[in-house]
Amino acid sequence: MRTDIYWERIQPAPGRWLFGSFDRVVEAFGAQNIEVQAIYCYLPKWAVAKEWKPLAPNYKGKPRPDYGHWRRFIRAFAEHYRGRLRYVEVWNEPDHIGFANFPVSEYIEMMKIAYAETKKAAPEMSVLTGGYTGMPGSSPKMREKDHMTRTLTEGKGSYDVLAFHGHGSMSSYRNQVDRLVKMRRDLGIEAPWYANETAISAILIGEMKQAETLFQKFLYSWANGAIGYNWYDLRNDGFDPNANEHNFGLITRDFQPKAAYAVYNALSGTYREAEFLRAVRFGGNIEAFLFKASDGRLLLAVWNNDPGCDGTPLCLSGISGRAEEIDLFGNVASLPVRGGQLVFKAGRSPVTIRLEADAAELKGAGEFLKSGLVFSVTPGRESEVMPEFCNPTARPLELELNWRPPAGVTLSAVGQKLKLKPGECRKLPLKLTAAPEFRSPDSRPAEMKLELVLGGLWHGELCYPVRTVVWLETEMPRTPVFVLREAAQVIPFAPNVPEKEHLFWKGPADLSAEIRLAHDRQALLFEAVVTDDIHHQPGFGAEVWRGDNIQMALQLPGQKGMWELGFTRLDDGKSEAFVWLAPSGFSADKAAGAVRLETSRDEKKKQTVYRAAIPFEAIGLKETAKKRGFRLNLIVNDNDGEMRESCIGVAPGIAENKDPERYPIIKFR
Repeated sequence: MRTDIYWERIQPAPGRWLFGSFDRVVEAFGAQNIEVQAIYCYLPKWAVAKEWKPLAPNYKGKPRPDYGHWRRFIRAFAEHYRGRLRYVEVWNEPDHIGFANFPVSEYIEMMKIAYAETKKAAPEMSVLTGGYTGMPGSSPKMREKDHMTRTLTEGKGSYDVLAFHGHGSMSSYRNQVDRLVKMRRDLGIEAPWYANETAISAILIGEMKQAETLFQKFLYSWANGAIGYNWYDLRNDGFDPNANEHNFGLITRDFQPKAAYAVYNALSGTYREAEFLRAVRFGGNIEAFLFKASDGRLLLAVWNNDPGCDGTPLCLSGISGRAEEIDLFGNVASLPVRGGQLVFKAGRSPVTIRLEADAAELKGAGEFLKSGLVFSVTPGRESEVMPEFCNPTARPLELELNWRPPAGVTLSAVGQKLKLKPGECRKLPLKLTAAPEFRSPDSRPAEMKLELVLGGLWHGELCYPVRTVVWLETEMPRTPVFVLREAAQVIPFAPNVPEKEHLFWKGPADLSAEIRLAHDRQALLFEAVVTDDIHHQPGFGAEVWRGDNIQMALQLPGQKGMWELGFTRLDDGKSEAFVWLAPSGFSADKAAGAVRLETSRDEKKKQTVYRAAIPFEAIGLKETAKKRGFRLNLIVNDNDGEMRESCIGVAPGIAENKDPERYPIIKFR
């Protein structure tokens, strides 16, 4: 268990030592065979360095300690807990201005002191860097983009382990871990890494999705070399269902288990003392990682990342004995093995397949239905999709298909049969016609269902969301593409307490927007007319999300990562474009500089107008993406002068967590 030390409790005054509070923590958890990982933080007022100058003078963040006081505290702590603690961490999120309002050069000096004094007192203790918030540029609270690289290179020899966090969705975490692994390789860092605080709040995504994310983050970290994993946190910080920090825990505030608690226990039981072997390639959007359990059986953790399907059947070959499926909560069900092959459905919810097999012989034979199938329709028009079926087995295979469309959509063919030779793939054109009144909301899309029979190997149902395509013309439309004025589109941020009632959304006059989109030959064109009773934007750059502004998110095919752009009218009347997130290989600063933005404010109408042109070249929007479609979403933030009280958005997946799978599909005419 990772926990703060709270220097001010242990040493409330110079020369006065009170280890009792932390002794009780170590003893209580030790009695349950739970190891404590301690964080060297924070500091009493008397220990603040007299020469400390805040990195951000206008921001309330933790000050830097006096190096002498820091040295004596570290030595005393390490001496006291020698033999009782294995891991100590130098500060928490030192790249986050709220936790460390001092520059990286001073943090590196703190780390060097902490390492030297810890090793003198307790050589066997492993010293971790402060757990990094995320990869450079992943949070607006990270003021120094070179903080991590400088710490790892200039501080080399003064840490045993690199600690990393990366809160948020699995898609965001995957991208960050991939970047972290590459950074360690490029910098020649041999010290291992530890995912010692990473999670996601259950607010707005629900406790089940939180539990699934725990499973995926835990095993993805392990498969990418992490030596340990800590979920943040053990217990909810409060009872407010609308407060982000009140919903991270494995258990509720009143000690009731959540879904994530059951998943954590199931992981502990299933994977205890297991060994990671390798990733298993099935193709498409399948992620699968192979482990060897302590009893010699194999464990295959697998899930499907395809946003267009609830799951897909896969073929696994080389099985010599029995096979079982273990769900998120540890429930076990037998699976049929035929001729050394197993066919099973890999769904969006991850599972573990437990096998009796030789790891060297086990192979992911592949998919029966290619990933990437998207059912997107235009009301009143005919569309065509091209599902591609494959036979990954060594024998001829007969497939039976029975499509069941949602109300308002008709198909050219409902029932289909085909025979495939071993290794053969074939596309089956399928035409869909949507009624003029058909609509499929992004928050809860209609479903296309497929009953699929794979010879005698597998029989089951697959579900695909049907998306209503948003088509963009070369002229800005008179009718808005999106209208934001409903309570269901609002995400509140103000605490749900009586004294903050004045900050609650009161209707369209408080905050609403009409969004229009178009394109020309060179750029994506955007216009927003925002009705807002008070325009307030005191910040600039990475902090503009705190005030009135617009955040736009894009996910383009073929890019690793997503875009998050900001369009802002500052309080001095100037317009500013900013980019928080950019896919791998793109420069956020360069892209922001290429955006052409104009804003205006009409106080009589209480309206702010944003007009932007986003060059295709700047964001890598290619012709194939214009035809195939890409994902776009946006929110409008509201701050009347007290705080960021709420936002209103097209679809979920920006403010609460970054989830492009929930964004509308955009295509060009």
